Amino acid sequence: MVPRGWVNTVSGQRGTVFLNAVRVLAALIGFGIASPALVFPQEATEDGVKGPGWWPTKSVPSRADYSGAAACAECRTLQAETQPATPMGHALVAADSEILGARPQARFQTGSYTYEVSRHESGSTYSIRDSASVLTVPLRWVFGRGKIAQT
Repeated sequence: MVPRGWVNTVSGQRGTVFLNAVRVLAALIGFGIASPALVFPQEATEDGVKGPGWWPTKSVPSRADYSGAAACAECRTLQAETQPATPMGHALVAADSEILGARPQARFQTGSYTYEVSRHESGSTYSIRDSASVLTVPLRWVFGRGKIAQT
């Protein structure tokens, strides 16, 4: 028997059958008759690394393994021809680009932290400061085209 109101929360008879199956499974697991591993099988790391798709400990191919855009273009001609003209094709530019030239200094403050991108004769820098310290690093790349956001 299904408790009152349960049928209304799921779609009719199929929902009732599903809820009953869940109850039976929970009872079997609770009494130690079934194991969660039978219901949700887990794969060993060795198998996951060898298999297709993403796996948390699967290594990433090195840059030396990348064949280059020309090799990709052999099979993906249309994408190779049109991608450079897309917004994504212009999203990553060197830090000495016109985007930072138009804005020699950009500053943002939230709470006690100040974030700043500055342009100097020797190049651009990114700084984070609070009342006690400052961290400044050279800025090599800029993401975004300055139309919606700039990071």
